[in-house]
Amino acid sequence: MKHACFLFLGASLLAQELYLSPESFAVSPGERVKVGISTADLSRLKDASMYTTSGAYNMLNLRRDGAGAAVDVAIKGPGTPVLAIRTLPSVSGGKRSTEFAKALLISGGKTDDAFKRRVGHALEFVPAQNPYSLKPGATLPVHLLLRGKPAAGVQVQAIHTVGETAEAEDIGKTDSSGRILVPLTVAARWRVAATVTEPCPEPTVAEAESFTASLAFEVK
Repeated sequence: MKHACFLFLGASLLAQELYLSPESFAVSPGERVKVGISTADLSRLKDASMYTTSGAYNMLNLRRDGAGAAVDVAIKGPGTPVLAIRTLPSVSGGKRSTEFAKALLISGGKTDDAFKRRVGHALEFVPAQNPYSLKPGATLPVHLLLRGKPAAGVQVQAIHTVGETAEAEDIGKTDSSGRILVPLTVAARWRVAATVTEPCPEPTVAEAESFTASLAFEVK
């Protein structure tokens, strides 16, 4: 059996979801923005970066913050910069797990093509349309990539938060091109998330390998 073709889509879809929660998705050039991180395990967090049309920049001052962590990002200019972070792999119960997270901001009220930036995560959501061009009631097409190629047949969950209330919904599986439509039903903070598990290519390390990815943005 070829490992690359054998995917398990388990019920514990988001058991280890990593996600970014900026203090504001709408920012201004020159502003320094605090970005919350859903885990407090600083030893596993790597490559906290911002990607724009002009380049990549490190996020700074990674630290514990309440029950999670936080990092700061200096906004360089107008557009739709992408924030990204990942964890180092961890092995538990015979499975090696790695988590990836992205968040899309809008700076200066302007949009550009940075939202389509691929950051090279093993599992990665890439919007096919800029969510900041959409209003509640629209649908957002996104692609899910596994090692840079379409991830087909993967269950995707959409989570939206209004105030302190969060609601999650399974919205279906990606098609043969790794694409799925996200129904943006309300004005809210949104994120999409998915997990892919496959046999570990290093069986002496773990039996299975799991990747979890998320993408956060806002709809107004």
